Amino acid sequence: MRPDGRNAAFLILSTVFLAVFLLNTSRFSFRSAGVPDGTADAALRVDVESAIEPSAARGKLPVFPVDINSAGRKELMFLPGVGEKTARRIIEKREELGGFRTIDELLEVKGIGGARLEKMRGFVTINSKSRKAWGGG
Repeated sequence: MRPDGRNAAFLILSTVFLAVFLLNTSRFSFRSAGVPDGTADAALRVDVESAIEPSAARGKLPVFPVDINSAGRKELMFLPGVGEKTARRIIEKREELGGFRTIDELLEVKGIGGARLEKMRGFVTINSKSRKAWGGG
């Protein structure tokens, strides 16, 4: 007996339903793992933060967009294309300029060119309060 399209579809759907049922009733579900209802998202967030950086679970992850006039080295390192050296250079340039007035001033930082700045542009901002703190208007 040769299976036709209907039999194959039935087998696939049955397998999917069985897998969903087993996952919801087995040790893989959050209820049986000892996580109270409503805290599954929080448990997942901690795991994701720990995977990104071990010390990140103790602190907060940066909120995007990152204010380049107030962000620390670790926050800056979450930006695309920014490593430890570039983050240090951004902070040095920020101190030299007395704070950034525009995002385009990041081009003055060694290692940041037009392409890297465009990758970062959606993730950075300049908060007016942080600009005033540096003595800008």
